[in-house]
Amino acid sequence: MIGIANIGIGTTQTVQNMLSYLDIESEITKDASSLSKYSHLILPGVGHYSEGSNLLSRNGWAQEIKSFAESKPILGICLGMQLLGAGSEEGEGSGLNLLDFAVSKIIGNSSIRSPHMGWNSVSWVDKHDAPADERFYFVHGYYVDQIHEFTIGTTFYGQEFTSVIRSKNIWGFQFHPEKSHRYGMNVLREFAESI
Repeated sequence: MIGIANIGIGTTQTVQNMLSYLDIESEITKDASSLSKYSHLILPGVGHYSEGSNLLSRNGWAQEIKSFAESKPILGICLGMQLLGAGSEEGEGSGLNLLDFAVSKIIGNSSIRSPHMGWNSVSWVDKHDAPADERFYFVHGYYVDQIHEFTIGTTFYGQEFTSVIRSKNIWGFQFHPEKSHRYGMNVLREFAESI
């Protein structure tokens, strides 16, 4: 059973709809103390970093998520991925500090717009059999600021940035897999089958 954390910032219903379509059992929870009953946890997020950080600090979410991530698979989506790190240029507040990274602003110019919105590809570090037309849906104005040892996928938008992270049981997608059709289904299924 996958838990979908509803802390007040995410597209929880859209994520659950996609999991249901894939016949993956899930439950949306607003109760931080209930996390131990789930095998996996998804932290979706849309909105401002400061709001997300503030909501994590309420009702015990931050501590419960950190405890969960010590032994079970957790996936952050979009803002949820950014909150797995230390902090963001978008605003005050800290993330969960599960991985050592910070988040920077996409600087628009004459050739790129901010936010980065629409379909884009992912270059996988160790996945050489990825389909050439594999694309994912992005909506974000901030990004993980460097390529790290836990970067397993990158995307180019004015510059190369980390779009997929994985460190043991901690996963993150900057894109929205729940809006990315069959390729989004594939990565959600892969996460659901992880141990």
